[in-house]
Amino acid sequence: MRRFVVAALALTVGASVPACSQRQRSKLETTLATALVSEAEEREIGRQVHKELEKQGVTYVKQALVTQYVEEITERLATEVKREGAPDRIKVYVIDDPEMVNAFATPGGRLYVFSGLLLTAEDEAEVAGVIGHELGHIVAKHPAKRIALAMGYEALANLALGKDPGQLQQLAAVLLGGGVLAAHGRGEENEADRLGLTWLHRAGYDPRGMVRFFRRIKDLSADPPAVLAWLYSHPTTTSRIEHVREMLRRRGWEGGEEGVEAHREVREAILDAQRPRRARGGGT
Repeated sequence: MRRFVVAALALTVGASVPACSQRQRSKLETTLATALVSEAEEREIGRQVHKELEKQGVTYVKQALVTQYVEEITERLATEVKREGAPDRIKVYVIDDPEMVNAFATPGGRLYVFSGLLLTAEDEAEVAGVIGHELGHIVAKHPAKRIALAMGYEALANLALGKDPGQLQQLAAVLLGGGVLAAHGRGEENEADRLGLTWLHRAGYDPRGMVRFFRRIKDLSADPPAVLAWLYSHPTTTSRIEHVREMLRRRGWEGGEEGVEAHREVREAILDAQRPRRARGGGT
């Protein structure tokens, strides 16, 4: 009944949303999306997006050391995240693409990290900063909001009312193909940064790792295409870096675990796996 009422509300107020202030509009969009897209539907959309990735030929890192490393960081952060409404289980995937520096979250609590991002980061705290940021998107229901914006409120209301059950499968290809899941606005990015910093601190990581990684990406911005995907989906501007630093200053958060040695082992494992491929590519 609650979803029926909210679906009807979405149909009646959808046209008036643009008249709201940006902050009110964002809050309303998130509220409606959360109410209209059930957790079960989010999980199903996540499964469909995963299938779509495989159709596109995405492959995953096979080294247990690498996948376990990312899973353990995620689980360590998730212990803190679950206090604030994270899914019971975050599914983590490490995409085997050393040339791509990126990470993204999909509906239903799925997290994807590219091996190129692990090669670019210089310590575990930096990786944790990225993962904490992506978990922030999940907890704040940003993927659900992206769905709402992509579909429109009328279509989303019809989905909530069960009028078009086949729409979930169609939606996955649209979301992934159009880059909708990556197109977070400044407000969403700041919110994910704030949440991620909190969880980094609580988990014992050096929260300054997030700043270090953002600065490194900004320094590399003159060297695309390696960081092009990151800059598109997570615009790393001077003002954003300063915003994160100001949050750290206000809270007095300094120090914590950096995990340099553990990260070095993971980077070496990724590079070792690359060497045979490069040798074959060179025709030797």
